[in-house]
Amino acid sequence: MVDILLDKVFELLLQQPDGISVRFLCAEVGHTIEQTYEIWKKGRTGEEKKILSMYDDFIDYYFENRRCDSLSQRAYWEELNHARPWEASLSKNTTHWPFSIFIHLVGSLLNCLVENAEFIPNGEESPVPAFKHDYQVIDEKKVGH
Repeated sequence: MVDILLDKVFELLLQQPDGISVRFLCAEVGHTIEQTYEIWKKGRTGEEKKILSMYDDFIDYYFENRRCDSLSQRAYWEELNHARPWEASLSKNTTHWPFSIFIHLVGSLLNCLVENAEFIPNGEESPVPAFKHDYQVIDEKKVGH
């Protein structure tokens, strides 16, 4: 997830050199992590394998037109799906993560990055913190600046 966070942060900063809000960053990185998770999950449940096998038959149908034209492409796709009941179900409804999950997940990743990232300056032997970030307690909450 850290690689996703860093890639997205650099991509967004290149697009908006004046900076980005943490809320916007959380939304962008959160959606990317959610999509990555969905792809991973489809691979684990066999959905990806089923779709690939169905595409082979569907492409044959589409280009060779082996069936009567009265069967629409969508109907043929559904027929292919129902002809493989032993494989993964493609009718799963995916639930999208609420925005609060994005905030907590990406906020935690950013906090770990700020607290732990180090680099070795030219000519130095020991690493130094990459970010200077101070916290102030206001109304029993840590506020960073």
